[in-house]
Amino acid sequence: MASVWDVDNWVDRKVNSFIKSFYPTVVARELDLPLSDVFERLLHLVKGGKLNIKWEIRCHDCSYTIMTLDEFPMSIPSTIFCTHCQEDIDLLAEQIFPVFEIDPDYREYIRNSVEVKKKRSFALAR
Repeated sequence: MASVWDVDNWVDRKVNSFIKSFYPTVVARELDLPLSDVFERLLHLVKGGKLNIKWEIRCHDCSYTIMTLDEFPMSIPSTIFCTHCQEDIDLLAEQIFPVFEIDPDYREYIRNSVEVKKKRSFALAR
């Protein structure tokens, strides 16, 4: 079985991919780890500056993402309008989902580190 350290490796592998954001459920499924362990580790990576966390509010009827927030909404309006369904829907806490993004500064740092390693390897090969 995988360990929480595999979460760090998973994130580092995605730095050089086209993935802009991801859900903790994807990581848990790919690594066969409990969602609670994955979520806790991802929050640790947020604190360390590798990731940013956003909050998606989705329509309970069509699953359309109505809005994405930088901060968890402390006060939730009772209804929200879904532009996809064209209806006001009752908003519940269960419709708020975490989504993680790789921090742009961390992505740039990793990409630059890879370039430096490539240049060193090329220079040593001569």
